[in-house]
Amino acid sequence: MTSSLLEGLGRRAGTYTLFSVPSGEFCIGSTTDFETRFGNHYLDSAKPHLRNRPLYVEASRVGGFSHFLWEPTVFFDSYYLDFIRDNTEHVGNYKLFKVLQAFTQYEARLTEQALQSYIHPALNGPGDVTFTVK
Repeated sequence: MTSSLLEGLGRRAGTYTLFSVPSGEFCIGSTTDFETRFGNHYLDSAKPHLRNRPLYVEASRVGGFSHFLWEPTVFFDSYYLDFIRDNTEHVGNYKLFKVLQAFTQYEARLTEQALQSYIHPALNGPGDVTFTVK
């Protein structure tokens, strides 16, 4: 993954498309942090229990993610970062971070589900998008 791919994204949240150039197939995903999520795709593709997912099967078939285009499609505000800008005394409040991050994640996941339901991308697995609050 090149640094130019992530330039300007910072720790932004949103939905994205991963497009396999050789096959023309794609996947739609969401994240609360583009930089971390893109890195996780590289790591997840090597995990034995995840290798059978359509996206990772395709990445293996075409020779890796270097044959993919990555494109953010919708950006969302980070409720936590927006709140902290005006309330710096709450920096480091883990419970507040988790609650506000959950709002951001919910918005991104809702949009991801809507896009997947409408478009039916081949590299997304079957089923609905999950949303887990810990």
